[in-house]
Amino acid sequence: EVDGFEREDWRRTGRSIGVLRPKAGEGRGEVGILTIAAMSQENRPNLVRFPSRAQITRNLCVLTVVVTFLLSSEQLWAQWIQTKGPEGGSVQCFASLRSPSGTSIPYLFAGTRSAGIFRSSDGGSSWATTNKGLTNLGAASIIASDSILYLGTSGAGVFRSTNAGATWTPFNFRLSSATVSVLMAADTFLYAAVTGTGVYRSGRTSPNWQLLRLGPTIPWVRAFATDGQNLYAATTPEGVFRSTDWGNNWERMMLGLPDASLYIGSMVSSDTNLYVGYYQHGIYRSTNSGASWSAVNNGLSTTDISALAVQGSRLYTCAYGDGLFVSTNAGANWEAIHSIPAVPYISKLIFLSSRADSTSPVLIAATYSLELLRSTDDGAHWNDASRGLVATEVRAVAVTTSEAEQAKARLFAGTYGNGVLVSTNAGESWVPVRNGLASQYIYALGATSTDLFACTQNGLFHSTNNGELWATANDGLTSTFIRAIISTGSKLYVGTARGVFRSQDLGRRWDSLNVGLTNRDISSLAVAGNSLFVGTSGGGVFRSTDGGLVWIPINKDLTNLNVLSLGVFDSLLFAGTLGGGAFILWPDGTRWLTINNGLVNKTVRCLVPVGNALFAGTGGGIFLTTNGGGNWAQVDTGLSDKNVYALGSHGTYLYAGTSGSGVWRRNLDSRHAGMGMEESNPPMGRPECSDSY
Repeated sequence: EVDGFEREDWRRTGRSIGVLRPKAGEGRGEVGILTIAAMSQENRPNLVRFPSRAQITRNLCVLTVVVTFLLSSEQLWAQWIQTKGPEGGSVQCFASLRSPSGTSIPYLFAGTRSAGIFRSSDGGSSWATTNKGLTNLGAASIIASDSILYLGTSGAGVFRSTNAGATWTPFNFRLSSATVSVLMAADTFLYAAVTGTGVYRSGRTSPNWQLLRLGPTIPWVRAFATDGQNLYAATTPEGVFRSTDWGNNWERMMLGLPDASLYIGSMVSSDTNLYVGYYQHGIYRSTNSGASWSAVNNGLSTTDISALAVQGSRLYTCAYGDGLFVSTNAGANWEAIHSIPAVPYISKLIFLSSRADSTSPVLIAATYSLELLRSTDDGAHWNDASRGLVATEVRAVAVTTSEAEQAKARLFAGTYGNGVLVSTNAGESWVPVRNGLASQYIYALGATSTDLFACTQNGLFHSTNNGELWATANDGLTSTFIRAIISTGSKLYVGTARGVFRSQDLGRRWDSLNVGLTNRDISSLAVAGNSLFVGTSGGGVFRSTDGGLVWIPINKDLTNLNVLSLGVFDSLLFAGTLGGGAFILWPDGTRWLTINNGLVNKTVRCLVPVGNALFAGTGGGIFLTTNGGGNWAQVDTGLSDKNVYALGSHGTYLYAGTSGSGVWRRNLDSRHAGMGMEESNPPMGRPECSDSY
């Protein structure tokens, strides 16, 4: 007896399988699937119930028995490995530390949003990860004090390294689950700004964090600074605070500053001066320990300040959209550094001397386009400095080949902030293809052997030469926030924030198709047979049987209506949701069945069929099913970034686009390899979730 069912008969087919029927007298008429895990330690069957066919056709009862032999993931799969890109990514913080080897070039550290810490020993020319001991790879802040590094993480408190980042240990008493956005070492103390809680203070040798009260409310601390005698905290929405006793007592110092609710982005001290940079309101300077302030914006082309940095007597600022400015007279006048007009958006700066007596330090700039730039001549010339730093957020992957070049596949990665890049050697190297691509935030890619489409928040872009040149394809689109794309026959469909649009001429002209769509916030698209399906954010799934002219909802038993992904496997439709797991549409199309057995993470961002398997990319890893969702097995050994946005395959490789560590790959099992392009790439790509997810 298995969960209300009993054995009726046994048949010998190499091994015994059970044929199940409802217990006598219960009369539920349910159909069961019995799965036997041949390699499991406990050989207990798992039962997945499907809705009764009798509810559709009276007196009809179908009994289905499926026997599945599930091998362990280690037997089926090789380990995931990270490709060599795309390089770049979201750098949140910098720190430099004198090299323990005694060389004149200090170590440089870059903390990334979800790929941990990267270290450079050659002045920023190249990078390598150094994350041993870290349980959280979200680096929010990092500082160096004497020979010790301190790291603030996004959700795991503070870590410390005493060997230049080679290993990390927690430094967390009372802060083990905190998001530490800012760190500061001053006097004999270490200070941490904890999101939602306030400022904590600890000694530097052992963690003993104590909460400090800046005032009656809990402001968001954006930056710390010290002039050697006082400690300062720049906050939103309370403005600037000063402590003259290293944090025991605080007072607000706002004389001359704009409204306290305005957004302060940065604060630095230089000699006896203190500077704060506001988003949209410029730079203010205090020459009397914060007692009063005055604006110092002469020469700045904008007052939208993203960063401040000090090097000797020179003060640098990043003006959002207008690049880098320098002042040699304490901010009284600013001069633009015009050598980087192509990358005007700089978010972080750090300086380090390449020689002990250097008068022209190395300048490293992190940009909002997710690149690192390096200058060795005070900003006169810049070079790319992202080699080895792979921290990109990849929202889409696609592979194209032409009939004449089957062995020369092109792997495309659509990134969130860094545009589209291509690799012709399975990810060993990447080249940006952005000419004409006005938006660098990619939500989905669609690919055929001759055409490539990129879905962005600023419309659809089309390339006929493998991304070398892009052109807009938005005529007729009333919404340019495009999240999904798919093709069927000669028709092309896109899902936008305002509904579905169809083109019958490769995007030259679009028509709106929204009759019956009560929710037009489209997140995903799929085609199964003669039916077209859309998944929505909050409205569930809709189906059209006439090419999109009329839509009807199909949400019975779909318990989560925030649909992130749709996938078709073995002619059946699957849906992945935000927090509700995976669902399968009953073959008659009237209701859904939850299929979460073994699916540990229930935010399912992509569903991609490969051969006889369906893969799910989730917020917590990659899962596989070979029995229509009856069981899922986790298959992501070696994948350090388990927040997966995109999946795709070609030949013997399965590729994964992650939230902050680029593209990963692993060899497919022989039963899943050798797929043609039509099977390994869903038609015209697969939908990606929006940035709100």
